[in-house]
Amino acid sequence: MKHFLFFISIFYSLVSVSCISRKPAEPVVITNTKEVTKIVKDTIFKVEADSSFYKAYIECKDGKPVIIKDSIIVKAGKNVIVPQVVLKDHFIQVDCKQEALELYKTWRETYVKEHEQKPVYVPQIEYKDKPLTFWQKTQLWFGRIFIGLLAIFIITGFLRWKGIV
Repeated sequence: MKHFLFFISIFYSLVSVSCISRKPAEPVVITNTKEVTKIVKDTIFKVEADSSFYKAYIECKDGKPVIIKDSIIVKAGKNVIVPQVVLKDHFIQVDCKQEALELYKTWRETYVKEHEQKPVYVPQIEYKDKPLTFWQKTQLWFGRIFIGLLAIFIITGFLRWKGIV
């Protein structure tokens, strides 16, 4: 009989300790994020047509060609320098030079889009107290009576074992 009561008391203590309340859920938080977009762009610059000219009258004097300086008409362009003309012996040499132009250009554009931190809360479960049913109240009273009788039985058993009663 002693062993039976011992096992019942241990079983009751394990059952009463196993009830644990749940903790409320923590809110979920979205962290700050950055979205970086890089765009590489190319472009071609249009260069307008440009020209320059040199116009002169050539005569033969003593069997050799000669440029008449009074008849020279020269016009330079925006980027093109006036042509350099050299008439030597039986050869004519015309040098027409243009300054360097940069026609192709590449650049990068960077866009940064930031998203702010937004807390998102998990809805918590609301517990509402309901009145106990008749059957639940009956079980509670029988449990209290059983625990009281069990306590009286354990105390009297302990006192008999010590030899007090």
